[in-house]
Amino acid sequence: MNIQSLTQAIKEHPDMTPEGDLAVNYKNLKFSLNLTSSSVLIICQVPASSSLLVAPESDYTRAADSLGVSDDFKIASASFNEKYVIRDPEGQAQQMLTNEVATLVESLDPFVELEWTKENYRLLKSLTSEDQVLEDLEILAEIVTKTKA
Repeated sequence: MNIQSLTQAIKEHPDMTPEGDLAVNYKNLKFSLNLTSSSVLIICQVPASSSLLVAPESDYTRAADSLGVSDDFKIASASFNEKYVIRDPEGQAQQMLTNEVATLVESLDPFVELEWTKENYRLLKSLTSEDQVLEDLEILAEIVTKTKA
């Protein structure tokens, strides 16, 4: 995948409007995409109602959990907590990560991190196919719609 092939895939998507190189309007939300040789960063310039970071658990974070020195937040879903680290500086994860939003987050797997802030939403993933990037953008749009300020 490269910039040209992703730009072409965006042009061919029936519900996406290209707004320049690797910029797209989808469901009245503006997204930008940044590609490297190994990853894609999808950014939606919409403020979230609260700041939150979700990333997959690692051996390091599991070890911190077992020692009781982890600062990650837990939500009601035990299965979600087993898979992800939640950084919640404002104490809003339980309200933001509803069952529906948690399911959407899980459907983005595998990803490096998903962050929402007072400025934007950011999804960082390993580079895959054009179709997968567009599918991830669609899922991120659903998350934005359900959690924006």
